[in-house]
Amino acid sequence: MTIHFPFDNTYARLPDRFYARVEPEAVTAPRLIRLNQDLALHLGLDPDHLSSPDGVELLSGNRVPDGAEPIAMAYALMPGTSLGNSCRSSATAVPSSSAKW
Repeated sequence: MTIHFPFDNTYARLPDRFYARVEPEAVTAPRLIRLNQDLALHLGLDPDHLSSPDGVELLSGNRVPDGAEPIAMAYALMPGTSLGNSCRSSATAVPSSSAKW
């Protein structure tokens, strides 16, 4: 059975400098600890399917849903903070006080 994630990945349409296209690394023996059923329903997803072995493979990244565009975001600082996101290839965070805007 396949599952459709009705997401519009607008980040994948940004210029290449903002992300890297990567395939998720497989994990050994993934297991579901807890599923937010209300959120799954709100997103138009079937909680029963997400709880199945196939769904756990999808949620763990061991299988990529049809039409998905796996990407890792480039590191980005939020103005006025030291919080940000990073690609797995980025190992260090730059404090916001040294950022050049």
